[in-house]
Amino acid sequence: MALDEILTLSKEARFFNVHALADALVQLVPTLGKSRRFQAICRGFDHIVAERCGSQAAAKLALARALRLHENDRPWEAIRELHRAKGAWFHGESIDDCIRAFATLSSLYSQEGLHLAALYYALAGISIANESHSVQS
Repeated sequence: MALDEILTLSKEARFFNVHALADALVQLVPTLGKSRRFQAICRGFDHIVAERCGSQAAAKLALARALRLHENDRPWEAIRELHRAKGAWFHGESIDDCIRAFATLSSLYSQEGLHLAALYYALAGISIANESHSVQS
């Protein structure tokens, strides 16, 4: 059975643990990540995970995929994944993931020679961390 068929069936199977399958897809990113079809399947699973578990859970999957892409020297694809999901990170319980994502974006942009973008995300991460710390105090 192909992944796109599993995606279609997962939409209908309300009690199927789609998050576990989406986690498993993260492991396939180094091998299949360049395929547009695989990317579309990942976005489809992200959508289902967001519906069932919340947008933060889907954002964590995108962060995990981005980190795998970064580990495999595919910076532009990692940047794309991070930008696709960054809107879901500005919630109290996912601030750490937001900071990690911004630090990763900063590193990726610096690696690609885009130093102003790297600086922007580094400063944004520091600002969020500072605000988060002052709110907790």
